[in-house]
Amino acid sequence: MTPAAGPAPGAGSPRGGSRHEPGSALEPGLGPFARLRRRRLIRPVADLLRRRLTPFGEGVAALLLVSAAFGRANFDVPAYLVFAFAITVLGGAVLASRRALPEVRASRRPVAPVSAGEVLEVEVDLELPASARRSAHDVGVVELDLPRGLAPVAGHEGGEEEGGGGDGRDVVVCLRPGERGFLRVRLRARKRGAYVLRGLHVASAWPFGLWRALRRMDEETGVLVYPAFRTPEEFSVPEGRNYQPGGILLSSNVGESSEFMHTREYRAGDNLRHLHWASTARLGVPVVKVYHEEYFVRLALVLDTELAIAASDAAFETALSLAAGIADNLSRRDYVIDLFAAGSQVYHFQAGRALAHLDHVLEILACLEAVPEVDWTALAHALAPEAPRLTGVVALFLDWTEERQTLVELIESLGVAVRVIVVREGATTLPAPALPADAFTIVAPGSDLDPAAAAAPGGDRARESRGEALAAGASGAAGGGRR
Repeated sequence: MTPAAGPAPGAGSPRGGSRHEPGSALEPGLGPFARLRRRRLIRPVADLLRRRLTPFGEGVAALLLVSAAFGRANFDVPAYLVFAFAITVLGGAVLASRRALPEVRASRRPVAPVSAGEVLEVEVDLELPASARRSAHDVGVVELDLPRGLAPVAGHEGGEEEGGGGDGRDVVVCLRPGERGFLRVRLRARKRGAYVLRGLHVASAWPFGLWRALRRMDEETGVLVYPAFRTPEEFSVPEGRNYQPGGILLSSNVGESSEFMHTREYRAGDNLRHLHWASTARLGVPVVKVYHEEYFVRLALVLDTELAIAASDAAFETALSLAAGIADNLSRRDYVIDLFAAGSQVYHFQAGRALAHLDHVLEILACLEAVPEVDWTALAHALAPEAPRLTGVVALFLDWTEERQTLVELIESLGVAVRVIVVREGATTLPAPALPADAFTIVAPGSDLDPAAAAAPGGDRARESRGEALAAGASGAAGGGRR
């Protein structure tokens, strides 16, 4: 959804610019210390070494361990010379790193939302105050202590590492006092949700490239990850006889509006406010303006969040993805969308035209959580007052039960057409009614809507046959009881 950002302005410049260096010393290692984290006793030490040691530093540390083990087993070979060399180099790198980061400041820019599975680019501004006494070299940024739904991208083609942060490949070669720089950190958004980034660190492995100096920035930045979705090219909406009055002005004003069509002579009972004075003066007889009422197609998108034992997280995530794709399709057709999220309480949000943008719907879907039980009575009470102005309802359910069937029957009794989409693996609690694909559809978790079903014609015929099919489904489930 979010296009990849281009190269940073001034990239490659020796003063305040950034330089892309594959295999840079700031790149988080995937060596032996990354694997040691699995053991609880040495996890804190392994985390420290993984964050601080560069790939070259890990090589020197491995040489240190090997020389120590080999020298202990065989005293005839002067392995202590290698051990002394390795520990001297590492110790010198640790001491030198204490001066690698003068008072460098870093701050994130606002992060644009992305969809789950996409790469999130965090743009960071660097600044070295003019009061600093010395320059900073090979300055980079890393994101540590990431939320579980985000993971760093360690290279151009993936190579992700749990719990680390940032690819660390871009560095500002030299940042002099009073200069600014710009860098990016690339993160993989694995799961939808609202996250907070708290682990921004400025890093530098200068001068030896073995030990990474880190300075934590006290800054929090919110990140929003939308559900992964694909917009259906065609989606047949339930055809009802109710429309939303208001015309174009409904987008920004409360009340009805009309579109000017033509003029005609005044008739008794016409509204005097509609007099067209220019035509009246020209013809010498009263002339009024004639308006035509405009209507929007207003659809309700009902989302089921009841995650029962028989359902799965994959089904719920698929329902959210389908809801996002359907909302995107409808928003492109200038429909007014009422989103009803059914949970322990009912959330009602209206979008379409200038009422609200698709991004607002996606924000709700990104933060929506499943609940053990839905208050179907409260949902029915929320839908009933809106029914006279609804053209149709698209219901995304996680099962087909008596409560859901009763809700659909109530909506149809109010003269509103309904299209039901059930996301479920295996058989539903009640038998699925024998309805056309554009009226009742069962989708497996992880799947998209069948293109043939999405484009299938329907409308009155499906709505008329629904009552008989629902009655047949209820009679077939007699004796099954409520879930």
